[in-house]
Amino acid sequence: KSLKPRCFKNLNVSKLPINWRANKTAWMNVKLFSEWLSDLNVSMKKQKSKIILFLDNAPCHPVDIELSNIKLQYFPPNTTPKLQPLDQGIIHAFKTHYRKHLVKHIIARCTTAQTPDDIKITHLDAIYWIDAAWEAVTHTTIRNTFRVAAFKDKQHDDITTATSNDTETSSTHSTKSMDDEP
Repeated sequence: KSLKPRCFKNLNVSKLPINWRANKTAWMNVKLFSEWLSDLNVSMKKQKSKIILFLDNAPCHPVDIELSNIKLQYFPPNTTPKLQPLDQGIIHAFKTHYRKHLVKHIIARCTTAQTPDDIKITHLDAIYWIDAAWEAVTHTTIRNTFRVAAFKDKQHDDITTATSNDTETSSTHSTKSMDDEP
């Protein structure tokens, strides 16, 4: 919620491993998501990469944004989580790694803590744990969750690590590439 939490005092927010944004509700909204998409598009353009980003139909996901290096592909309404790679293991792997950092923090503080406040967790702690947890999610985990969700590579019948030359993704129902029209 806070644009500048107390733990950010004397800290250059642009040096954090995340893009810190805030709004009154602390929920994602169209404006924040569109800004993130635009930043990602710039990054993909610099890398000379094109990607397909699969999205659900959340109200914060814009439907009318033009991006040169990102194709937005929306899951059909009420799509079962079985078709969404995040729900097939990516979120679980991320949370497992995050919780390891949390537990290590608590254990380290318990030996010297005299009150529960001595074990407090700051936004800054969480930010670094989030970054480390995401970095710990392996390419193999991501590939496997796409496979479990029925995404397949046209040529290898399996998802391969995306490269700047690998812009094709397929599912059991349709095959699309970045050059295909929706």
